[in-house]
Amino acid sequence: MDTQKIIDDARSMLRKVAEPLGIRSEAEDNNKDNSQETKELSLNDTEKGQDKSGNVVILYGLSTCPWCKKARNFFMEKDVTLDYIEYDKADEDTRKSIEEECSSHMEKLAFPVAIYGDDVVVGYDPKKYADLIKR
Repeated sequence: MDTQKIIDDARSMLRKVAEPLGIRSEAEDNNKDNSQETKELSLNDTEKGQDKSGNVVILYGLSTCPWCKKARNFFMEKDVTLDYIEYDKADEDTRKSIEEECSSHMEKLAFPVAIYGDDVVVGYDPKKYADLIKR
């Protein structure tokens, strides 16, 4: 029996249960700077894995949005490279950049927003997400 594999599988299962509930790891809890926390989340998610084309899904969400957490989990479970940015925890310049990028795809800003190349999905829609990463 491979003990490390059992431990890794248990951690993965706990993460899948905890993240939709907004429970964070100790490393995330120890980070007090919100903008730094967002950057670290983005870096960690980007390291998650590569999709077949090498493209990155950019996912904008809110820290309090359960649909954003579900969207993030969807892409993480598919081992897609993900750059996840929480709008409400981002600095002012990042917020303006997100607003500008999203303004051509919607009248009012809504979350989550998944961007993959030139394609955009607004809202939580696993079927559209699956179609998005197949391209």
